[in-house]
Amino acid sequence: MFDYLPPEHQLRPAIACLVAKHCIEHRLKVLAHYGAAQYFNALQVDSRQLLARSIDKICRQHRFEDLFQLRHKPEPSEAVTNLGIHDDGARQAIHIDASLNDGVRYPDGAERNGCNETNRATADNDYMHWYCRNYSFWGMDRSTGIFRFANVKGRASLVVEEQLDGGGTAIDIERATNGTFSHHPMSVFPRWNELREIAASLPTTTLETFGANDLLAPSPEPRQIFGIGLNYRAHAEETGVPLPDSPLTFTKFASSIHSPNGDIRIDVTTADWEIEVVAVVGSGGRNIPQTTAWNAIAGICVGQDISDRKLQRATQPPQFSLGKSRAGYSPIGPWLVDASNLPQRDALPLTCTLNGDIVQQSNSNDLIFTIPQLVAYLSSIVELYPGDVIFTGTPSGVGAARKPPRFLSPGDVLVSTIDGVGTITNRCV
Repeated sequence: MFDYLPPEHQLRPAIACLVAKHCIEHRLKVLAHYGAAQYFNALQVDSRQLLARSIDKICRQHRFEDLFQLRHKPEPSEAVTNLGIHDDGARQAIHIDASLNDGVRYPDGAERNGCNETNRATADNDYMHWYCRNYSFWGMDRSTGIFRFANVKGRASLVVEEQLDGGGTAIDIERATNGTFSHHPMSVFPRWNELREIAASLPTTTLETFGANDLLAPSPEPRQIFGIGLNYRAHAEETGVPLPDSPLTFTKFASSIHSPNGDIRIDVTTADWEIEVVAVVGSGGRNIPQTTAWNAIAGICVGQDISDRKLQRATQPPQFSLGKSRAGYSPIGPWLVDASNLPQRDALPLTCTLNGDIVQQSNSNDLIFTIPQLVAYLSSIVELYPGDVIFTGTPSGVGAARKPPRFLSPGDVLVSTIDGVGTITNRCV
């Protein structure tokens, strides 16, 4: 793709940054250690398809029609020919080859790296910093009104810029609105529509920085947490269970809610992973029609429904709730992406890796019961309250269904990503 753009083209550093970020998030280690082009074909097929799909998605979502058309002329590897990615062992800052920096100005003495996080934070004339601020590759999209709501150190915030180490910059909602909104994240959900109206106009003059570990669960104290079992066709098939006629619903207790990048204590031998699309309720209510159900949802985030399989099946008939509610078993985040204009909100690609290996990869269009159907079903029985959390189900690939079964152990690293939403990283201890 880069070969078809002139060296001075302003999109070169932006596209390079996005592709590189995707490589690191999905632990494409061959790319991370050696760069891209000559090793692209050596990647596993799933990884090649994942990267190629990401390039297409970037081009479509940001309306780079010229790039999208060109993507099908060269091999996908050419899209990352000029990337040089250096791995320091974590979700590190990515260094873009100096050839991509034509026309980009940096302060005197600054290292010339197109995606250097220090440059983005400090350079007045840094093109990438300006580009991300205005076109929201890492932050709020001011053209569509889509925003990312985060719980930063217990304070309601809007993410403006995401850094590759999981941190970033954010607007403190209480301070930006001069106290019109409270700092407490739970107080925002009943007023979600109000926040939608003002989010794009909030001042960015007093941005605050945060680290990955400053992010807490976006809905830290939900009154209700719903889990939906066997809600992906492929998952039902791998477990050998017929497709359900109605949502198989259980509860997760609120004490299991965990921060998006928090460590998970593994003190049993049958702890399993389950990546899930998580919906958080905004206005809520009873008897919500399926046709307007998305209006009752504040946003979407990434979740892991960690499950103690032995405890889950300790009784006959089995009860799921306790086995899914140990301390730290419900990490969600890293933030909520506003659901009102979220592209492809009914077809979200999701990927879970364990120690760098892809263990789950699917799309939410495989859901048996969609999010609007779940909202309509649940609200026909119980009242949905602002901030309630709905774990919508997990795709195939869980550890218990493998032959032989595979479970989590201390030292494991679980990385869960939903394209267009975000990534959470949990270490097992």
